[in-house]
Amino acid sequence: MSTPTTFGRYALPVLMAMGVCLSVAPAVASQLDGILKPAQGQVAAPDREKLSIVRETALREVAIALGARAGLSDRSAELMRLLDQRAAALDIQFNFNPMVIGNSVLPPVISESKDVIALETSAMRVAGAVYRIDEPARFALPTPTWRNWMYVGLGISEVTLPSQAAALPQNAVEQAYWERTVREGYELGRKQAQSVYDLNLSRLERAHSGMRLYFDLWRRGMVSAPTVASSSELVANEGDSTISVGNTLFRITAPSGFTKPDGWTPLE
Repeated sequence: MSTPTTFGRYALPVLMAMGVCLSVAPAVASQLDGILKPAQGQVAAPDREKLSIVRETALREVAIALGARAGLSDRSAELMRLLDQRAAALDIQFNFNPMVIGNSVLPPVISESKDVIALETSAMRVAGAVYRIDEPARFALPTPTWRNWMYVGLGISEVTLPSQAAALPQNAVEQAYWERTVREGYELGRKQAQSVYDLNLSRLERAHSGMRLYFDLWRRGMVSAPTVASSSELVANEGDSTISVGNTLFRITAPSGFTKPDGWTPLE
């Protein structure tokens, strides 16, 4: 088992400032205009005409769905463009390569909680710090980058109108309701994309800082390194029509775990 790469005192990522910048989106081609005014032969309707419940329900279902898809796609495109513009800085800030242990093993993700209070009926316990292994060590090949987290759930897709004329507005009253509802769905879609991005960023920061915390605790002797064992096999049968030659199997035989306090070493 290779000795884990060591780090100095771990520091939490500082992408929060970048996250503020990411909330300001560059101009991208929006799909909203294409669905606000569908190219259908509409007829003029007098102002006194009201939208029936049946038509309102039918139009709302389609308009919300189309608007949400367009909003999700547009906001995803904005966020992905901003991520691409900051790729070089993100490659440096969230570099997982130095964290790899031995044969492509990523360290466990450890979380730290401070000043934790546990209340019971007749007792109260106050802990200065609580450490927890949230994710065990695992094999990862190739080594992941921030892209493995930040692009999850963000996607660009072309939104097309339904071919059925009955699903689209047929007069001025329906058109006005359609536009309001499409815009409502569009904002919902944009908010959904932003929520996906925020969740991705939170998971990325948690994984990166949690792995750095592992090395901090490992240097103190507070946590053990995962044990990896390997075995070789000259030939392996993979069915009647396939064999593989020269196989080496790697396994994590003992995961990382917290050690006894008498072996801990304070940092200088």
